[in-house]
Order: sequence, then structure tokens, then C-alpha cells
Amino acid sequence: MSQPHPGGENGRPDPGPAAETDIAVVGIACRFPGATGPEEFWSLIAEGRRGIQELTPAQLAEAGAGAERVADPALMPAAGILWDADLFDAPFFGYSARESAVMDPQQRMFLEAAWHAVEDSGHDPERFPGTVGVYAGQTVGTHRGADGSAFLGTSADLLTAADDKDFLPTRVAYKLGLTGPAVAVQSACSTSLVAVHAACRALHAHDCDMALAGGVSWSPWRRQGYLRRAGGVWSADGHVRCFDRDATGFVTGDGLGIVVLRRLADARADGDRVYAVVKGSAVNNDGADKLSYNAPGMGGQQAVVAAALAAARVHPDTIGYVEAHGTGTALGDAVEAAALARAYRAAGARGRGRCLLGSVKSNIGHTDAAAGVAGFIKAALLVRHGLVPPMPSAPFHPNPEIDFDTGPIRPAVAAESWPETGGPRRAAVSAFGVGGTNAHAILQEPPPPPTAPPARAWQLVALSAGDESALDELAGACGRALGDVTDEQFPAVARTPAEGRRRLPARRAGVYRDRAHALAEPGTRPGPPLPPAGGRAGEVAFVLPGGGSQYAGMGRGLHRDEPVFRETVDTCLALLPEPDGETARSLRGWWAGDDAGTGAAALGDTDGGPAGDVVDDPRTAFPAVFITQIALARLLRAFGVTPSVLMGHSLGEYAAAQPAGVLSLPDALRLVCARGALLSDLSDIDNGAMLIVRADAADTAPWQRDGVGLAVVNGPGACVLSGPAEAIGRTRRHLAAAGVDCGPLPLATAAHSTLVEPVLDRFREVVRDIALTAPDTELISAMTGTADAPFTDPEHWVRHLRGTVRFDAGLARLRERDPRLVLEVGPGTTLTTLARAQGLPRAVPLTRHPLEERDDREVLLAGLARAWEAVIDVDLSPLWPRPGQRLPVAPYPFARIAHRPARAPSAADGSRPRAPDSP
Repeated sequence: MSQPHPGGENGRPDPGPAAETDIAVVGIACRFPGATGPEEFWSLIAEGRRGIQELTPAQLAEAGAGAERVADPALMPAAGILWDADLFDAPFFGYSARESAVMDPQQRMFLEAAWHAVEDSGHDPERFPGTVGVYAGQTVGTHRGADGSAFLGTSADLLTAADDKDFLPTRVAYKLGLTGPAVAVQSACSTSLVAVHAACRALHAHDCDMALAGGVSWSPWRRQGYLRRAGGVWSADGHVRCFDRDATGFVTGDGLGIVVLRRLADARADGDRVYAVVKGSAVNNDGADKLSYNAPGMGGQQAVVAAALAAARVHPDTIGYVEAHGTGTALGDAVEAAALARAYRAAGARGRGRCLLGSVKSNIGHTDAAAGVAGFIKAALLVRHGLVPPMPSAPFHPNPEIDFDTGPIRPAVAAESWPETGGPRRAAVSAFGVGGTNAHAILQEPPPPPTAPPARAWQLVALSAGDESALDELAGACGRALGDVTDEQFPAVARTPAEGRRRLPARRAGVYRDRAHALAEPGTRPGPPLPPAGGRAGEVAFVLPGGGSQYAGMGRGLHRDEPVFRETVDTCLALLPEPDGETARSLRGWWAGDDAGTGAAALGDTDGGPAGDVVDDPRTAFPAVFITQIALARLLRAFGVTPSVLMGHSLGEYAAAQPAGVLSLPDALRLVCARGALLSDLSDIDNGAMLIVRADAADTAPWQRDGVGLAVVNGPGACVLSGPAEAIGRTRRHLAAAGVDCGPLPLATAAHSTLVEPVLDRFREVVRDIALTAPDTELISAMTGTADAPFTDPEHWVRHLRGTVRFDAGLARLRERDPRLVLEVGPGTTLTTLARAQGLPRAVPLTRHPLEERDDREVLLAGLARAWEAVIDVDLSPLWPRPGQRLPVAPYPFARIAHRPARAPSAADGSRPRAPDSP
């Protein structure tokens, strides 16, 4: 590895302020012989291995080589092959098997790689705040015979669109939804580096805000080897020996590479993982200043290097490595080395052998239209890792026509640390095309990532895929990838798939305390699995509990951790009728104190929360429940989760009516506070009580006497009786003796009973002074079990205070509506239990049960995880503070199958093309 330098993070020199023209490489996808993906490609390079292989007679024959060719002594059975090029995940991209068989495999591979490249950037083009461009080129298609009938009007236009080079970038733009420029670039062997240059210029000009650049080359003919000729450009022994005296030419190879580029300032602001920084680049042409059209031009190559140095504003002595075009021919290598040395000397380079030289063609062969981006990706990985790898063609004998003794460059023969330059690591890369189009770019090591803000407790990892099989594979890959990241990086790993990947229909999410938790329990869901997705797609119901759901410490962890929740609580407290009064002071204690919202708080404890009598007193309990519900509803809205339908249980109807548009927030608070105060101010608050009874409504008739009435019907075997405390006490004893399960509701009043009748007129006066508006979202009243209750009539709210709550009827109406997800927006889990028991199995709580020892944030994230899995359009980005970091892991696992073209017409047998085997 490179030697430490003083003055920078981790001993690296400070690269100084970024230039406005600096471009960040934020994503890489590649497939080269012997390596798929940047990690495997780096291993191949760093270990000095070859992806070029010797083809067996069986492989040659299967590729179509006849016996005469196989026996030809001039045949060199060597190539860099992508053996899986005929495989493609057609359904994922919406192609039929017939279309896929006709399409050039180069375009199929490039499309999948483009998907992986944007994944590796950590950005979903659907949600990216800007336009995304594509600059790319390919080798001529050779997968099937040419179809000239397309020009005669006798063939479908599809055949031309499937094969022609022009359609490579626009196919990607169409399938990935990219709206920036989509430009085909063609300059032979320099195609993909020219594409990188064009993409950088487009970013400078703000033609787009992110760009994909690269190239692809594949041909089935490579599997037949090649016939070597004396003095030709093909290697005589199947090795590419760049800058070596024994160099005889190159070996051809399949390959593709794509890089994702952004303006460096934008990338750093978004927390992107940066592989390298493009300091500058240049493109030119040799013109006529060379021996022949196919010959290299020394003047043109020298000029493009000089232009790139000028564009980058760097001194050649600060460049520690050059990734050469490196064709491995005696003439081409000598011209390239001389042009590079002249350009460096002219720009002020001093000393000898300060800059190392190599070429990836020694590893993978000449990949034609992908050659430039192959070298570019290698250079980016070199400056990132700080290691100069060896060339695999050992032993090395320097080309005697190249002045390595006195010149500024020397070949990188063995692995070594980065050359000492006194500054950040910099590398240059060249690509020269037949016909004279030259490209040169200069890269620099990435700046250290900004310090991440402290991570919040608990992380939500949300994954999606096209189907359950791919989801299983993706989840497994993500779990394995966690072994290669640090604890500090875990929040970035969690953030990236939620924010930076396309949201697909098969979903899974897990909630983890930290990386160790995720490694110990990979793929676990937060709680029992919900039933398979059903209900109306995208629809969410909010159900809001009533009085009696409150408990000390409810929502305290959310008040601590979630700014939206905290701000809403503060807003509501400021809007109270008497914001400085005793009720307001008491309410502040519900969310204050030392309890972190991680367990059951004992009523009346000393943690700063409310005492037991305050918890039960409607004067504070009612507004506390209401404020918790409104804060949760607004927190959900911050995550993009809004209700399609709302229903409140008793007091919860006020909280439901507020986001439904019936009540303004100040008016709703006024009503809730009045309701609580009136019930608290009854002549003797201890004279009323409420009893939860595990019995059907009809079976409670014998006990509805002595002022005891039916207050609530929650469902089968779930009722609440209300009345005088003494009568409720007798009823409780009788029920217990009869074996009926029952228990007190923690609320010091007798709501929905005859005891509230004395305060109805006073409550009516309050309601008549409040503006009531028709709901703009469906609102089910638990008094009527319908969505057409007279919410704008003050008498509805008066009757609401006295009448029986028919939550069971409301749930029946909700079943008819059939939402995809039911969220309990308020303290506790009671309504979730009731909904699940009555035909709404996809009900989820957002706060803990009062006796649970769980962190409030964990429970909230579990609810959001269920919303994600229900394919709700939830925005998880608020979970991570800004600026944060992105760290993509585990590319999408495409389900590839073989798609082969129709057999090409043969002049020998006069056969006609046949249709693909698959429909």
C-alpha cells in the first residue's frame, strides 16, 4: 500500500479544495474475462492474473470452427471470453423471449450492467433530483446474420432497433427512465473513454446531473480463436506483452464497463461513495499526420496528453501511474511511450522513471469498444487502493525501442506501493482508436468522506426485488456483505437500498439495533409475518385509539429521537386553550423525564413522567392521547404515509377528524380539552368507572342496571360497561363469579354513560362555537359504523360523548373498504388486536404495549417496515440525518436464462432464418 503522508486524513496528503470541474466516479459496473463487478476486477488486476484463456478443441467446435480451422497451424485458440453473454433476465426488463433472442447480446448485457451501475452509485433514477444521461458505444453486432430486408420495408423495425449501435444508449434511457442526453459514441478502440470525456463535459455544462458512460464488446466469433500472421496485430502466443521486447500483438476479448459520474460537489453533498475524481480529460484526432489510416500518430497522442494535463491543471510529476492504451505491438507501444514522454517533458516533468506504466490488456485482452473504460476503471481502482499491480506477462523484457532509462516513465513489472509524489495519488489513462481518435483522462484519489453524523438507535434495512426468489437471493447477499463493512458504516448500508434503489414489488424489511444484530439475525422481520399482500393497492387506514389507551412514557422515545414528533408536540402544547396553565404544565411531563421510552414505566415513578392519578385523569389524559396521535400522524406524513381512510375509537374520532379536514388543530385541541375537563369536573370524579368485559354485547344485558350501561362494543367478546363506580364494582364481582373475564379501564370517569348527561349542554356550547367542515378523506364514525355521519353537525359530537361506541361496526365498514394496511396511530396495541381478530389481519401498531420493554423507535421502524412490505409508497429517507453517507452493497441478482438468436442464413446451404426456439 502507499506510504503515509503527513497532513491528511489517514496520513494521506490533503488534495486541497475541489475544482468546479472535478467529476466524481460514484458507480462502477463491469464484466470482463475472469471478473464480474469492480471487486472481482480489482482482485484480478491486483493479483496479476489473466482472464485470457486457451480454448479447447471442443469449445472451438461448439463455436462453429470446422475441422480444417481447428487443424490450421496458424490458429491461436486464445481469447478473453464472457461465457454467459447469452444469458439475460428478459422478464425483469419487460422483454419477451422472442424479442430477447433477436436483440444483440451486447445491448442485453449493457442494459443489466447499467442497472447495476446506477445501483452502485446509490441513486434511484426515479427519485434522483436531476437528469441522468447516457454516453456509450459498442462493437458491431455479429450475433446473427444481417437482415437487409429492414431497408426494403419487408422486416419489422424491431430487427434494426435490436442490433444497431445507435440504439444502445437510448435503450438504457428508455428502460431505466433516464431523461438526460442519450448519445451513442463511436470511435473504435477509444469509444468508451471518449464516452467518459463526453459525459464529463455534459456534467460541466449542466446538460445532465448524473451520467452513465461506457462501452461493450462481444462477438461469438472470438470463441473460434484467430489466425496469426507474421507482422500482424494478433499475438503470436496468446499473451499480450505490453512494452515488452517479445510483444507480438494483442488478444481480443469480450467485455463491458460502465461508470457513473457526478459533479464532485454534488456527490459529496449527497454522501456518495467516491471511487476516484476525474481532474480533466481531452479528445483529439491524429488527422493526416501518420503513416496510414490504421497507424498510430505520435503527434496526436502527444497533443491529447498535453491537453488533458492542461484541462486537469496538474503537473506531470504528480502523476504516479499511466494506464496505457497498450496494444502490445512493437510499433504501437513505442509510439505511445515516446508520445507520453515528450508530452510530460514538455509540461515540465523532471527526473527518471517517476511514473509507472501498465495496461489492462495484459490481463483481459483488447476489448475494443470497452477497452477505454476498462483502463479507466482500472485507474480509478488504483488511485482508490493505492497499489500499483504487476503486469501478468512475466518475465518482462523492456522494449529496446523505448527509453525507459532516461525517460519519465517506467513499466510496472511487479506489484509496488504508489510512487511518492508529495501529493494525492493521481493516474492517467489513454485510449487510441483506429482512425486516429485519441482520448486521455487524469484521475485523482477520492477525498476522505465527510464525517458522518452520529447514528440514531436502530436501523431499518428495506429491500425489494422483482419476485420472492430474487428477494431471497438479494437478502442473503446483503447479509454476507455485512461482514465486510464496519459498525460505523452500517447506517450507510441501511440507508442506501431505501433511498438509492428502485422500489420493486417484492419487499422485505428488518429492524436491527446495530450491525452485530443484523449479522446474528439476517433476514428477520420485526414481528410475526403479515398475510400475503392483499387489499386495495396503496391504501392505508389509520385507526386511532381512545381514552384508556394512555400510559406513562408513551411516545417519550419518539419525542427524544424524531424531530417531527417533538415539534408537533411542542406546537400542540402552545395551542392549548391555556398554554401556561396547570394542564399544560402537567402535559409536558408526559414526554419529559429520563425514561428513554424503552420499557414499561411504573405509574407514579420518579422519572419525571405523570403520576398515576394524572394518567387516569381525563383532564390531562385526553389531550395527551390526542397530541400523541397527531404527532404520530404528522410523523407518518413526513415518511410519505397518508391515510386513505380514518377511524377513531371514542376520543380517537377527534384525532381522526383533524387530519380528515373536519377540525383545525386549534379547534380540535379545544374540543378535546373541553371534553376532558367536563368529564373530570363531574360532581365526584371517583363516582364513575369503566369495565372491560370479555363477552358479547347481547350477553351483557343482565348487568346493564343500576346506572351501568353499554359504553363500547369492540367486537365479539369485547365490550366496555360504564357507570357509577360502586355499581361497576358490584358488576365486576358478579362477572368474576360467573367466570367472565373482566378488568378496569384506566380512566377515572364513566364516559358514554348516563353520568355524562349533566355536562352535555355545556359541551354543546363549546361545539357550536367551532367551525366544522366536511371531511376531505373518508372518515368512518365509530358511533354509526359508516362514513356518512353528520360530522358538520354539532349534535353529532354531543351524541358522540354520550352514545355507545360501535367500533365493531366501524371495523365492518373498514373490511368493506379493504385497505392494504391498517396502522394504529396512537398509544398501545389494542386496536391492532381488535382489527386482526375481525378480518383485518394486516393491522400494525406504531407504539409499544405499555408492558413491553421495547424502544419506541424500534416499534416505529417495525411499523414502517410493514408499510414497506405492503408496497406502500413510504419515503424512508427521514430516518437518516443529513448529510449522510451512501454505501451500496449486493447488486441485483438477475435471473438469467439463455436467449439465442435464429440461425443465420448460410450461403452454402441456402437455408432461411428460423424463428427462435422460445416463444
